[in-house]
Amino acid sequence: MSKEIQRGKLVGQQGPGSIYVDTDGSSYIIAAVDKWYDREIKNAYIDTTKFEMQDSRLEKVLKVHKFLEVPDYRTTHDKSRANNTHLQIPITRFPLLEYCSHCGTFNEAKPGFSTKKRNCKKCEKKQNFIQFPIVVICKKGHISDFPYFFFTHTTKKRSNICNRQWIDKTGPSILNWTLRCNCGASHSLTGVTGRSNEEGGSPFVNEMRGAKCYGKMPWTGDYSEHECDATPVAILKNSLNVYRPETVEALSITENNEPFNHEISFSELLNQEFERLNGTKIDDNVDKLKVRKSFYRNSRKIIKSVNHVDRLQQLVIQTNFHRESPSDEMESFNKAAVGPNESLIFSSAYKYKNWYPAKKVYGEGIFIEFNSDILKNWEEKQEISDHYSNLSHRIGEFYLQDRFSSPSAILIHTLSHALIKELSRHSGYPMTAIRERLYLEEGSQGLLLYVTDSDKAGTFGGLVRLAAEDKFELLLNRAINTGDWCSSDPVCYELGRTSGQGIQNSNGAACHNCSFVPSTSCGNRNCFLDRDYLSRIDSDVRITKYFEFL
Repeated sequence: MSKEIQRGKLVGQQGPGSIYVDTDGSSYIIAAVDKWYDREIKNAYIDTTKFEMQDSRLEKVLKVHKFLEVPDYRTTHDKSRANNTHLQIPITRFPLLEYCSHCGTFNEAKPGFSTKKRNCKKCEKKQNFIQFPIVVICKKGHISDFPYFFFTHTTKKRSNICNRQWIDKTGPSILNWTLRCNCGASHSLTGVTGRSNEEGGSPFVNEMRGAKCYGKMPWTGDYSEHECDATPVAILKNSLNVYRPETVEALSITENNEPFNHEISFSELLNQEFERLNGTKIDDNVDKLKVRKSFYRNSRKIIKSVNHVDRLQQLVIQTNFHRESPSDEMESFNKAAVGPNESLIFSSAYKYKNWYPAKKVYGEGIFIEFNSDILKNWEEKQEISDHYSNLSHRIGEFYLQDRFSSPSAILIHTLSHALIKELSRHSGYPMTAIRERLYLEEGSQGLLLYVTDSDKAGTFGGLVRLAAEDKFELLLNRAINTGDWCSSDPVCYELGRTSGQGIQNSNGAACHNCSFVPSTSCGNRNCFLDRDYLSRIDSDVRITKYFEFL
């Protein structure tokens, strides 16, 4: 069984433990990373040093010895010795639960069995079998087949005659289907999917009248059950929440990337990048990061300077994954800083957990440095302080709050989203391709908007050219002006002023219609956004009421 998957996707969205769907609609689970370097044929020589990538800064931070690139498939390499040939990323068919396309009868396939066509006990002939579209997951990363038999018999006890269960497609949607048994038991799938709640329940648990996570880890080859106290959730297998990769991303800022001599935080890592991007530290011999000045503004403007980032190299490292809830880079960094021993990307029995899979990407961008004195002056105004206090009181404890601990941080984040939307109209890149990197430490406040590609040649210059003064000023004005009004106003800004909106009510005047961008662009889950800080015309706290951007 051979399938083609882009190498770049295997670090991130199609990483170990994720579900890959092929062109025929069959789905498979990607194996743990320690199985990626097993050879397909005997006597083939494997030299993993050929896949090594070094970054001494991040190796120290993440407590590993190296990073390994995803292996590519080769049939020949060296005539005298078959180095790194026939390396394939193992995948296995998942879910194993399937049903007959003709009569709906359930069947549980064996692990490793990959063909769709098999004998149906009801039809008594070979039929195509379709994988069941719902799986069960938990926040600790476990995933298992839907317990169709127990679900069907929730309200009626099983009997000795139970020998066939099937799907009765009573409606056009999967969630209108009913599962039936020949004993007469039945249970509709309506209402079975949905997220877990703080009380430890979920729609699946409710429908099952109590259920526990099975603790299965099929991507490691282990299909046995393990104890797990997390709440199980039923979810469509192609949902985004089935797999949330945890990655750490860092710009390559020197040729050797000298290690730190102490433990560092995520903000310290960003601060080192900031010093290169704003030109404080320049190394003309470094080819990985090429920055040049576009223009500079005086001390009375909000934006201090704008730079062309003609070339950048970024190392993307997958450290773990989880399921159900979205990912956040700072949270991923903090979890990864304890080391790889508990990471789900490895098999539990694997002994050499001293590395992570990684990839290099190359690109271009625009770097904006903000005037910290102006931002501080604005923040100290009473109405600004009161507006932020209202936000702090209503959201309670939220792990992202430490990062967005000031009105300036929310202002920069909101401006970032407005610029991403505007840049996508003029750069030749879709919104999903343009990403943000926020620098929010007091005195070192900046914004990098960039695009990347796996090709070493980088990208095509459509974004970096817009850092030119005349082009950028026009784009900035358009981006700010679009924040004046939302198609959901007055509801949008009234909610922002009172109860808030979005995850944990962390947003002010910001919603899907005005400020949200794709999850690929925002690493902060579209949280802590507020047009009131930026430019909304009726807002008393907008920064443009007091200062000019350029």
